[in-house]
Amino acid sequence: MTNITPSKLIDNLKEKIKVEFVNLVPEKEWDKLLKETVQDFKEKELKNVITEELKIHYQKEIKKYLTEKATSQWDSVAQKNVLDKGLENMIVAMAPEILKALMAESIRDAIYNMQQQNRY
Repeated sequence: MTNITPSKLIDNLKEKIKVEFVNLVPEKEWDKLLKETVQDFKEKELKNVITEELKIHYQKEIKKYLTEKATSQWDSVAQKNVLDKGLENMIVAMAPEILKALMAESIRDAIYNMQQQNRY
């Protein structure tokens, strides 16, 4: 004999009401409701779901790539750490942009300060 607890009874009742409610809705209305729900999901939520999944995927891929590329290896002949050649080439190619990003604000501030000093 199975024990019937109040919570089990409530759960069974909820399930029964769900089934009966679905049976009360005419088939055409039910189909329409389902189509609207699917369409609403496609229009509003699907993009967010896909975006989040792509974000997670590419974060993992970028982390993996950077972990592989950002490691240096000891060159016993040169007696120094050597970067991955691909990463080194990328840094060399982007050096002007990197330097500009690092120095632009400092240089602008220095020029502004010199201009301010020359006004007096």
